[in-house]
Amino acid sequence: MRPNIILRVEDNGKGFDVERRLADAIDEKRMGLRSMQERVSLLQGKMTIMSRLTEYTKISIKFPYEANKGD
Repeated sequence: MRPNIILRVEDNGKGFDVERRLADAIDEKRMGLRSMQERVSLLQGKMTIMSRLTEYTKISIKFPYEANKGD
């Protein structure tokens, strides 16, 4: 099993509806969350977004770690 690099970002702000925000991002040509998802995917990672209105947002990104053979 390979090790992973995990990035977590959390806040206790106003939150948002994740599904709606992602859907609206396509129609509005926004780059924020969609861009993050695309970049994570290019690195064979996984991004999870959890948010609750008026409470919090939590974003977790996990990448597989591969050490360089020459290091």
